[in-house]
Amino acid sequence: MKQLVLIFLTFLAINSDAQSTINANGNTATIGGNTYSFSVGEMCAVHTASNGSVVITHGVLQPMSDNAVGINETWLASDKIHVYPNPTSTKIQLELNTNDLADAVFVLMDMQGRMVLSKQDKLSAGNNKFEFDLSHLANAYYVLQVKLNKSNATYSKSFKIQKIK
Repeated sequence: MKQLVLIFLTFLAINSDAQSTINANGNTATIGGNTYSFSVGEMCAVHTASNGSVVITHGVLQPMSDNAVGINETWLASDKIHVYPNPTSTKIQLELNTNDLADAVFVLMDMQGRMVLSKQDKLSAGNNKFEFDLSHLANAYYVLQVKLNKSNATYSKSFKIQKIK
């Protein structure tokens, strides 16, 4: 009996796969300059278009870069910044903890790159708090860019803000 259980467990261990996908069939075709890839098990053809460094495709596994807004960002590890609540219906709070004096510029842009809000302030060393009223804005996505000028260097960080009802 012990040998039968051991044989069964061995057979089970050999034939078990963890989280694997098997494509029985698939292909890639180029039609009219567009490349289409498909495999058995997908509900529709997946189209991938690319131009230079931009790759557009649909599906579940979309790559997301940390710099999704296309802004070259440099930020000091010693400076901590928090923006909340996000999404918001009226106001967002920004808390910025810095170890030096700094000049700050806050710019809120819509998805077409138009500036909808701008604010400048001087930061003191320690915790600095700011509030931005978004109640007059349409429900949409916005980009909040924070720029710090300190010690003859500029540091920036961007946040995607969602304004909801």
